[in-house]
Amino acid sequence: MARLFAELNHNHDGNLNKEEVQNAFEIYFGNKIDEDEMQKIFNRIDVSGSGEIEFSEFLLACIPEKVLLSNENLAIVFKLFDEDGSGSIESDEIKIIFT
Repeated sequence: MARLFAELNHNHDGNLNKEEVQNAFEIYFGNKIDEDEMQKIFNRIDVSGSGEIEFSEFLLACIPEKVLLSNENLAIVFKLFDEDGSGSIESDEIKIIFT
């Protein structure tokens, strides 16, 4: 994945901008995508809201949703939130995670 990201990142700044993603679509799929579709892609992948796709966001976008949302992965995340091991997530535990 790192090699593909590096190939797409023509200006070598460590992020993919819309132009670089557009070029990738032309190279790999043979067609351009319109601005609305490009914005939808960025809205979904650009989690940080930076206007560019960072390597971590690129990796996350490449993981199939079934793998990402497996029962095992969900259990791990639940345990992270359930700090006291009570089997439920309280609002205080959510606040701790996000602060």
